[in-house]
Amino acid sequence: MRHATPHPVHPARLEGSAWTSRSPDHPYAHYEILEFRKKTGEVELRATLDRSSRVLAPWRELRDRSRWEPGWGACVKDTDSGEEE
Repeated sequence: MRHATPHPVHPARLEGSAWTSRSPDHPYAHYEILEFRKKTGEVELRATLDRSSRVLAPWRELRDRSRWEPGWGACVKDTDSGEEE
């Protein structure tokens, strides 16, 4: 699957990196990568505000800027509902 605006991501360099979720499926916006699971090709991300909240995602999903952005970006409010994305 080819993404419109991929950014460079290599699984060997992911541990400890910071990411901002752009997906409403995730309860928090800011995550850090705990580990890369080579066998399954997934990364385990931990929310910075709730260390017990974790997300497993395929590492290649991090290339999709509509779902993830590298670093801790600003949260954007949804103007229709008044909620943060």
